[in-house]
Amino acid sequence: MTSSQVELNKVTAIEPELLKLDTENPRLFGYLDSSSEAPKETLIKELISFGDLGELIQSIAENGYLSIEPLVIFKRDNKDDLYTVLEGNRRLAAIFLLKDKDLARKLKISVPKSLNESVLDSMKSISVYRVKDENEARAFIGFKHVNGPHKWDSYAKAQYAYKWYKEGNGITIEDIANKLGDKNNTVRSLLSGVFVLEQAKRNDIYDINKDRTSKKFSFSHLYTALNRTEYRNYLALKPDWNNELHDDPIPSASLSNLKDILIGIYGYKPDNRPAVVTSQNPDLKKFGQVLSDENAIDSFRNGGDLTIEDLYRKSRDPLDLVKESIVNLNDRLDKLSSTLDRVSGTDSSFLVYSNEFKKKVQKVLIQLDITSK
Repeated sequence: MTSSQVELNKVTAIEPELLKLDTENPRLFGYLDSSSEAPKETLIKELISFGDLGELIQSIAENGYLSIEPLVIFKRDNKDDLYTVLEGNRRLAAIFLLKDKDLARKLKISVPKSLNESVLDSMKSISVYRVKDENEARAFIGFKHVNGPHKWDSYAKAQYAYKWYKEGNGITIEDIANKLGDKNNTVRSLLSGVFVLEQAKRNDIYDINKDRTSKKFSFSHLYTALNRTEYRNYLALKPDWNNELHDDPIPSASLSNLKDILIGIYGYKPDNRPAVVTSQNPDLKKFGQVLSDENAIDSFRNGGDLTIEDLYRKSRDPLDLVKESIVNLNDRLDKLSSTLDRVSGTDSSFLVYSNEFKKKVQKVLIQLDITSK
């Protein structure tokens, strides 16, 4: 069967060779530059890195390909005679690897040296369901991957909702939330994060695909931060800033501050700077405190090897740090005292350590005495 014989809105069996992977697959957002046409090898390589293709390949090799659920396809353009797979990219990638051992070898994927004839026969043609365009399949695919059995990560969900929202046609955030089976506020947070990243990229402030230092992209760090007061204040955003979303949610005067936030959360490859936020809890809260203090943010902007703990200490009230240190010191002194009660003798180094300890304690006591007056 040729691609011209694939009917709309009907399940049809066709050869996998008539299909191609989707360069705009939501799973790949944040890993590929979707503005360019990535080759098949690149797409499969990225799917391998987080799509658990190994288990799928093994299952098909042992049991054959089961066309229980058809791949959802459509014609994106007329550049070639191939259909783009909207739903089922992992399955198609696994078939490509099993049928093309040279490709599997090139991508360093282990596939069986030989397959049973029944397995080969099962991959000669596979079930597909052709839709007119992405809109026709969007609600079904979105629900399946947002709250259904095959969930995408948060950035894939966000990009899917973003593209849907940007196409307009009168659709609201509430409409998208209802169709995806998710909460309005959740979808709004996801969309807000994408709008901010797109604005940063468009203004050459930060490109999440090129500038971040880590392979893993924790999108939740950003949209969680944008819901925190200290981050909104740093960006001069009102509490209801994302009620009505538009292409430039961040004021132009705050774009340099946005870059600070993105560098802090994701690092900055051009300067070889690692992220200071390594976990959402408690690092995101601590970095928010850093953004609230001029001295701390100046230290952050100057670069160096300061950790989130170093910056956080700079942002805190010195008196609070003193109180905290005294409480910790009292606790450690109690433990030291109880241990000394069980010590029957000392060695020659003990006197050196104890004298140094006395000097430091006396210095702190004098400082505390002066401060309290």
